[in-house]
Amino acid sequence: MNNNNVIYNDDVSKPEAVTDYRRARERGREALRLGILDAAGRLLVEEGPEALSMRRVAREVNASTQVLYTMFGGKDGLANELFLEGFRRLAGAHRAVPRSEDPLRYLQDLLEAYFENALANPNYYRVMFSDAIPGFRPSEETINKAWRTFDTVVEAVRACARAGLFAREVAGETREAALSLWSAAHGVASLHLTGHLPDEEETRRVFAATVRGVVESLLVRKRDVQ
Repeated sequence: MNNNNVIYNDDVSKPEAVTDYRRARERGREALRLGILDAAGRLLVEEGPEALSMRRVAREVNASTQVLYTMFGGKDGLANELFLEGFRRLAGAHRAVPRSEDPLRYLQDLLEAYFENALANPNYYRVMFSDAIPGFRPSEETINKAWRTFDTVVEAVRACARAGLFAREVAGETREAALSLWSAAHGVASLHLTGHLPDEEETRRVFAATVRGVVESLLVRKRDVQ
C-alpha cells in the first residue's frame, strides 16, 4: 500500500550519503559550539565576569567541563572565541548586504547592517568593544582577524571615491573616512546598549541622522567640480 506521507530517496544508497552524514555531524558540532558561546555571553552579561568559568558555563548548557575544554582549551580560549564569533557575525551581516549599483547606497546599507547586528547581538558586542572580560586581551592574530571585518567598509568608501561622490581629499584618506563612519555607527549603537539611549525608535532616528551627517561631510563640494 502506498503511503503518500513517505518520501522515498534513492540517494541514501550512494556514497554521498556518508559525506552528508559527516557534514551533519559537523553541523551538530557547530550548533553546540554556538550554543555554548551564546550561553557564555548571556552569563557574562547577566551574572558578571565571575560566571565565565568552565564549570559554570558547562552547567548552564548541561555538558561536562571536558566538552568545553576539548572545544575551547580553557577560559582564555572561550573568551577568544566569544570575541571572534562577534566579528564573524558582523562579517556575516556585511556579506548579507546586497550589492547596489549605487555605491553610496551600498555604503549606507553596510553601516545599517553594523547597527542592526549590534542590536541583535548585544552580548557579543560587549565582548568585542568593551572590557566585558577583565584581564582578557586578544592576541595580535585575533585582532588582525577582527580588523579584516572593517575592510568591507573601507572598500565601500573607496568605491564612492572612485565614483566621484566624495571630496577629492577623501580619495587619499579612505581609511580615515571609513573610520569616521564606523565611529558614528558604533557610538550610537554603544549608547543604546549601555542604556544611555534606551528608546530603540529614538536610537534609530539618532543613528540615521548621525550617519547622514558624516556622509554629507564627505560628499563632493561645488568648488571641487569647478
